[in-house]
Formats: sequence, structure tokens, C-alpha cells
Amino acid sequence: MSFSEDKTYVAKSRSKWWTEDKPNIEQLQIGCLQRMADSLENMEKPFKDLIEHNEYLKGRLREEQAAGRHLNRRIASLRGAIKRMKKK
Repeated sequence: MSFSEDKTYVAKSRSKWWTEDKPNIEQLQIGCLQRMADSLENMEKPFKDLIEHNEYLKGRLREEQAAGRHLNRRIASLRGAIKRMKKK
């Protein structure tokens, strides 16, 4: 391999490949595949964050719905108590 120590296949695949130490087609393909893998890994984190946030919001929605049902039952029972008190 005619690569210098600081050049990787990824860096070579980004650069113009007609320089003095021109990589062969296989090395260019390896660099391109590594760049694609890197970009996919970078896209994965925001997607995971969105999924986690969605799960959190679903949990909060369930909690708030349960609290709402509880308050509705409480209001109904208090209305009944008020009616009974008015009748006396």
C-alpha cells in the first residue's frame, strides 16, 4: 500500500483519486463503504433519540389520562354529595 500513515481509505475516498499515490479501485470502494457506514451511524442517534422521546410522551399521556379519569370520578362524586346536601 502506498498510503501515508495519516491517510485512511475514508480520507482517500474523499480526496481526488488522481494524486501521486493513487489508490486502486478496491481501496476506493472500501473507503466509500466506510464513509457510508459512518453516515448511517451518525443518522442512527437522532432516530434513537426520537424513539425514546416518543416512548416518554406515550407514558406521560397514559399518566395524564389516568389522572383525568380519576378527577372526573371525583367531580362526579362531589356533585352527588352536593345534591344530597341540598335535599336535606
